[in-house]
Order: sequence, then C-alpha cells, then structure tokens
Amino acid sequence: MRAAAISVLLAAVASAQQAADRPSVLLFLADDMGMGDVRAYDETSSIPTPSMDRLAAEGCLFRDAHSPSAVCTPTRYSVLSGEYAFRSELDDFVLRSAYDAPLLDPQRESLAALLRRAGYATAAFGKWHLGMRWTNRAGDGAARPGVGASRFTTTDVDFAKPILEGPLDLGFDRFFGLASSIHHGPYTFVDDRRVAEVPTELRERVLTRDGAFREGWVAPGWKDDGQGEAISTRALEWLREHLQDSPEQPFFLYYAAVANHSPHVPPKELHGHPIRGAGGQDDGLASRNDMIVQNDVILGQLLELLANFDGAAENTLVILTSDNGADGGRYTPMSGGKGSLYEGGHRVPFIARWPERLPAGSESDALLGLNDLYRSLAALAGAEPAEGAARDSEDLSALLSGADLSAGRGRALIVQDNGAARRLAAIDGRWKLVVRDGEAVALYDRLEDPRETRNRLGKIPDKAAELLAFLEAERSD
Repeated sequence: MRAAAISVLLAAVASAQQAADRPSVLLFLADDMGMGDVRAYDETSSIPTPSMDRLAAEGCLFRDAHSPSAVCTPTRYSVLSGEYAFRSELDDFVLRSAYDAPLLDPQRESLAALLRRAGYATAAFGKWHLGMRWTNRAGDGAARPGVGASRFTTTDVDFAKPILEGPLDLGFDRFFGLASSIHHGPYTFVDDRRVAEVPTELRERVLTRDGAFREGWVAPGWKDDGQGEAISTRALEWLREHLQDSPEQPFFLYYAAVANHSPHVPPKELHGHPIRGAGGQDDGLASRNDMIVQNDVILGQLLELLANFDGAAENTLVILTSDNGADGGRYTPMSGGKGSLYEGGHRVPFIARWPERLPAGSESDALLGLNDLYRSLAALAGAEPAEGAARDSEDLSALLSGADLSAGRGRALIVQDNGAARRLAAIDGRWKLVVRDGEAVALYDRLEDPRETRNRLGKIPDKAAELLAFLEAERSD
C-alpha cells in the first residue's frame, strides 16, 4: 500500500515537473521589420525600441535566423505548417485578395492545432493573409474573388454570414484581426467567424504618401490608423483573462502585427503612448519608423502583462521576429531588403526570452528558419507531430531552451524571394547558392562576403553542385 502511494506521488511530481517544463509561447511576428530597425542589432538606429532591446537584454539575440521567404504570405504558411511554401497551392508571391482560398489545409495539423492537442489555449491576433472562405451572396457556397470588381476584392460576398473557413478551423480558439493585410479589404475586423462590423461601401483605392490602400469594402466605423490599437486591445484582453482564469494552462499566442507594412499610417498615440513622430528620421522614413515604435509599444504591454501575474513571465517563451526583411531603411552589414534573395530580404531579427533557460544577454550564430518553429515548439510542448507533418521543420528545442546555443539546423535551409518559388536559395553554413528557374546563378560566402558582392560560382563548383542537388531533391520530394 505504501509502495503504491509512493508511486502515485512520484507520478504526480513527474506530471507537475513536465507541466512546468512546458512553456507558454508568445510569438510576436512583425511585418516587414528588418534587423536594422531594432537597436539591439544596430545601436546607430534612431528608432526607439526599448521593449525589443529589453527582450534581448533578458534573453538571447539570434544573428542567423531566416524567414522562409522574402515576402509575407509564404512565410506565414511555413510558420504554421512547418513546410516550405513551394509545397503549397500558392501560385503567386503572395495572396492578392482576402477572398482567395485558404492555403492551409484544415485536414493537416497546423502548429496551433498541434499545440491545442497538447493542451494549450491558442489565440491569433492581427494579420492573417493566408486566405479565408467567405459565404457568397447566394448563400450556397464560398465567395469568389474578383467578381464584379478588381482582383483585390469581390462583390460576391455576404458579410452578414459567418466565415466558412478561417483561423478557428486551423487550431486557434480565438481570432481577432485582419483577413488579409493592412492595405487589403475588407476594411473591417474579423472577430472569430464573423466581421466585427459589416462593410457597407466599396471604396476606391486610397493613395497615401507611403503607399496605397487597395480598393475594397469598408465598414462605417473603420479607421485606417486604428488597426494596431483595436487588435492589441483584444490580444491584451484575451491574455489577461487567460492568466486570471486558467493560470495553470499553457497558452500559444500568435501576435501577427499589422505594422510596419505600408502604407504607414501611425496613430497619434497608442494606449497613452506617443506614436506619431516618435520613430526618428532614419533614412527619411519617419512614418515607417513610427510604425516600428507601435510594435515596440504593443510588445512592451504584452511583456508588462506577463510580469503582473505570478510565474507567467518565467514560464513563457517570448519570441520576437519578422515575416521578411525590411521594406525600407538599411542594415549596412547586409545587402537587399524585402523581396530580395540578398541576406537583407530574409535574414530577420529573432530574439527569444525564456527566463532561467535562455541566458540573459546571450547571443547565438546558429542557423535557423522560422519553419523550424513548428517542430521546436512541438518538442517543448511534449507533442509529437502527426506522421508526414512539418517535413521542412527541424527540432531546435535545444537552441530555444538554452541547452545548446550552437545547435542550429543539421541540413541546408531553403529561402525564396518574391518570385513564387522561381528564385530560391539554399543556405548551408557559410555558403549560399542562388537558383533561378532551376539554374544556379550565384554562390556567396556569407562569412567573408556578407554583402554578397563576389559570385564564387565558378571558383567552388563542387559546393555549388552539392547545394543544387540538395535543392532539386527537396523540390521534387
């Protein structure tokens, strides 16, 4: 009897220890924010990013993290699926419309669905841009994009009806945000399966100094500069309620910021913090820089909320990164920006904090891709991915937990630019092979030539052949 009691006690202790070892996860995905936009990476920047800098001081700053693509839709697909976007149905560099068919298959377990299966509460806030199925006007199926309007919108939609397929069908318990991007209609928020306010007017394209809002349906109460405040308010509300009501249950909060994608329309203030005019004048991009400040303020409020609940900050892995390189500004160690296969197009800021696991103020040069988050977070959650899932994701949990800050990918990483998988690169340590339409066009030494100014293709043919064979094998798999 005594032995049985001891056995039960040990099992309870082991279960409690396992729960303590499983972190909650706050993944903050900025939009178009480059490494040079964060002062922890570039101290010469005039953009104030105290929350991001604090995260780096309290955690680990990664210097060789990459988005799977130099534009947003394919990266978002890879983060939630663990697969490269060239395996998806995406036939353009991004989805052009909020009414395009979903890229993620609800029959295949997304990262959110996997974590929910592992017992996590899951929520997504912000930019979706992975396609949704809306109810058509006839009420007998899905709305079709481009009907009676441009390719960016449609007249074949009934906004009073529920959304047929969206984030809640892909493992998220809660969603509030944009169906597509900051510059796409419908200009209304999606609240779980319905719009928060029914759009009533089909407005024309709106030009701004920093870009354009494409033509699309707009709700009466819509404010172009109010997106960040509305979305962050709901995210903070959800997190606060979860920490109050279910403090023992781990959570996965996917915050996909609308900033700093163009058009840059910073609000005057956000939750009492000055935004407009606060970002500095780097490269003459004041409004863009203000949008980075908006992200910093929102991240800071999420961190502050975690700190207000006993044990929440200590038990949460916070990750700050971006869906691709910068859409402006500069980061002199690298060439290129958003849409480019140069390093500046896909090497992105990546800062992680997990108190008592990741050493404060540490750095890592380990190679990782955002597609690796799937298997890494699955391992930390104690969940086994379904058979055949996340085939392009590697388990880097030892890296994210601080067990080994040199434990990067064991095989080459593939990235793509904005050419719908027609232009790819394979990165293997110091070497990077650029391939266009199946033909190797450049080989760069990332260690000795970080700005990629010297093509070594003809000088080191064996390495080029090795990486080309690897890439072709992955493409044909």
